[in-house]
Amino acid sequence: MKKIGIIVSGYRKKNTYALVESYKKGAEEAGHEVKELFLKSFDLRPCTGCESCYTTGKCVIKDEMHNFYDLIDESDILVLASPIYFYMFTSDMKLLFDRAQPYWSMKDAAGGKQDKKQELIYISTNGQPYQIDAYHATFKPIRMFCGSILAKYKGNYLVSNTDRNPVKERIDLLEEIFEIGKSSENLISFEKHY
Repeated sequence: MKKIGIIVSGYRKKNTYALVESYKKGAEEAGHEVKELFLKSFDLRPCTGCESCYTTGKCVIKDEMHNFYDLIDESDILVLASPIYFYMFTSDMKLLFDRAQPYWSMKDAAGGKQDKKQELIYISTNGQPYQIDAYHATFKPIRMFCGSILAKYKGNYLVSNTDRNPVKERIDLLEEIFEIGKSSENLISFEKHY
């Protein structure tokens, strides 16, 4: 059994949410422990760039970010889920990444020699028809976040054209991501574009 942490961004429970819920059901059916947090449900303030975490390894901002630090620290698999807004993940997901600076500072203090400790999956949806570069702006920040938290980037599950073809009507996709969740014990690298 693995501990799976899911971080969901965005403000509506529509297409990305439908994928996440199907993944979650598959993971729970396989016996994994799943915890899901919605960024919009927490009081999170932006990073101020004070650099205190460079010396203490901790963020000095007193808000509810500790919920996400705990989830990241405890998860064997971390799932990041965000719809695409203007060819980028949502602003609350970017805030999460900015507030991951303490992980980067700890990694630097350790000389970058720590082992990778968890796996990461990225789930995203885009209302527009498929374009090869629609998600490109999201990949480098996610890779940097993986580097900060010492995670192995295992795969992307990306669904386009959801304005015309909502995920809830795509039973094939919901079944496929259910199986990915179910197989989390032996997660292999994957890349899915629809």
